[in-house]
Amino acid sequence: MSLQAITNDTGLNISKTTVQRRLKELGINKRVARTKPHLTPQHMAARLEWALEHENWTVEQWANVIWSDESSIQIGFDPRQTMVFRRPGEAFLSECLRPSFKSNRVSLMVWGCFRWNKLGPLIVCGPGGIGSDEYLEVLAEGLLSFKDYILGAVDEDTIIVRNPYDLIFMQDGAPCHRTADVKQFLAEEEIKVMSWLAQSPNLNPIENVWQMLKIKFHERFTHLRCSLSKSQASIDKYGAILQEVWEELSPTMISNLIRSMPGRMKAVIEAKGGAIRF
Repeated sequence: MSLQAITNDTGLNISKTTVQRRLKELGINKRVARTKPHLTPQHMAARLEWALEHENWTVEQWANVIWSDESSIQIGFDPRQTMVFRRPGEAFLSECLRPSFKSNRVSLMVWGCFRWNKLGPLIVCGPGGIGSDEYLEVLAEGLLSFKDYILGAVDEDTIIVRNPYDLIFMQDGAPCHRTADVKQFLAEEEIKVMSWLAQSPNLNPIENVWQMLKIKFHERFTHLRCSLSKSQASIDKYGAILQEVWEELSPTMISNLIRSMPGRMKAVIEAKGGAIRF
């Protein structure tokens, strides 16, 4: 509601300024609304049930999940909120603006996965979406090689997988993930798939990894003074930079995301399936 609407709703002969002062005294200030997926009562009930099922999972159990996702990387776009220092009347000066690109917009679709503190491969799929055939190629190239790596890992920082069947593969409910061919492929490779929820990206810690990747990529893109182009040479260059940045992401940051999973379950339960701060 606007301040004027709140004032009118009181039915009292008072001004907007009076209402604003009273709200401020109560610690209520106007803020930018957080953006979260829309949750229906059915979504909330499913989220609550899922969180209760996983409420007592240990960090070691969460560490056996291979988290995966696709993400669209918009080239030349800074995902962070941009703040500028400016004088009155300078709002539309070029140096005070955050430029947007439409006709020359360039984006790449990438797929990645990780487990505990180890990143799997980042596969750059190029512009456009990913269909069932492309997704099968991604799984064959990315997931299977990462699974083999995990089962053979022996370094001291890795939580060893004693039983291959303890590994669980997480993918969301995208249409290309739910085709018969994909289900058959995962079954033939004996890969156990985690049941997943609609409208619940905040329960997938790889979303935090994507945000960090986009920030670091934009910093590298800006530092190298890359130009914005749709040429194949430029697309290849962007992909190479993305993979470099991916491999440089902090293992500690990644493992801390897994350590946050019990807290995420608790938050969902406290919110009765509703939105949480993660």
